[in-house]
Amino acid sequence: WVEALLQSGEPLQALQACDRILAGNADDEPALRHKADALVLLERADEALIPLERQAIILKARLDKARQGAAAKKQQGSSRSVMEVEDGGGAERAAKLALADCYNNRGLVLRCAGQPDAAEAALRAAIQLADNNLPEASYNLSLFLWGENRRMDAATHWMAARGFARDSSPEECRALRNEALSALQSEGRRGAAES
Repeated sequence: WVEALLQSGEPLQALQACDRILAGNADDEPALRHKADALVLLERADEALIPLERQAIILKARLDKARQGAAAKKQQGSSRSVMEVEDGGGAERAAKLALADCYNNRGLVLRCAGQPDAAEAALRAAIQLADNNLPEASYNLSLFLWGENRRMDAATHWMAARGFARDSSPEECRALRNEALSALQSEGRRGAAES
């Protein structure tokens, strides 16, 4: 119901509801996330970083626990497949994606709070942690780079994230782009000379 308050334009009431929930359970991860959302909507981005940091601590602990469980099962010689053992039956993957989503949100809030370097680092951490399985983080990083007037970096990142030059790093994509631009310029000069 906190989401309903946020979606209906009632961030102050949502914040109050989150505070009541957190008074009973300071580690309620959804309430922490929604509290940050409410604070951003109330234009209090600096304050929104506090619940996001607490959420990150909780999610890091969840990820560590999932990794420990997977390692223990692997050591016990579980009869499950290697894939199931490595990802803890999905627990590690889910924890990584939840933490990546938290970093993505943190990146957006840091941008709102006027901390562009930290915002970019958080967005890149989200993408790396999610193994490029969080498209909104790639989208947000592309928008961030565009807004920082780093438009070629934004376009290169976005195209790589969408699967163009799938096995290429952003640096390799940039090199390919430069090569293509040089070829086009050479063609243009050759065409002009022939005319």
